[in-house]
Amino acid sequence: ASDVYKRQIFRRVCKMRKDTEQAIKSFGARTIGQQKNIDTLESMLNPGENVLFAMNTNIIITAVNTRKQQKLPGFAFLTNQRFLFSYKVLFEHSVESVLLKDIQAVNCSGNGLTGGHVEIHTIVKTYNMLVPYKKEIIHKIQSVFDEAKNNVQYSQSFQYAPKEDALSQIERLSDLMKKGIITEEEFNAKKSELLAKL
Repeated sequence: ASDVYKRQIFRRVCKMRKDTEQAIKSFGARTIGQQKNIDTLESMLNPGENVLFAMNTNIIITAVNTRKQQKLPGFAFLTNQRFLFSYKVLFEHSVESVLLKDIQAVNCSGNGLTGGHVEIHTIVKTYNMLVPYKKEIIHKIQSVFDEAKNNVQYSQSFQYAPKEDALSQIERLSDLMKKGIITEEEFNAKKSELLAKL
């Protein structure tokens, strides 16, 4: 029976995207009972959107204006574009989606008694995500959120940079491609466009 169970788990993992599988392994997430949530999140990903963090979790969502709270179990993704959380209420699956540019702050904290917490603050909602409390995991989560947010800000500021010469723009685009923020196709298209202006 245990061999059958292992084969079922293996088949589920094999159906996942490679970046999802890597994020799950990297952060020690549990996937048992979460396949529907994972499938839902993966189906929502855009071309060029990469999974950086994945975790089974309980999240307390607090509306900033009313202070109304919902505690929901589900599965969370952080990608290079947004934070996603899939959960089930009664018989329906729902997804919270927040663009990285709309996240004002991310705070990670915790201890051995209350566990680890990742607070994601936006203008309208706060997401308090429960994560395993291990210092290295907490630091790793904070780093991945900070880096994703910084890359988005860098990308946005780059899009509106005034009168930057074409070669500098191509170098910066190359960096963005290496970091997985833009695809090789997007890089080549923009590079051709910039070279045509020389």
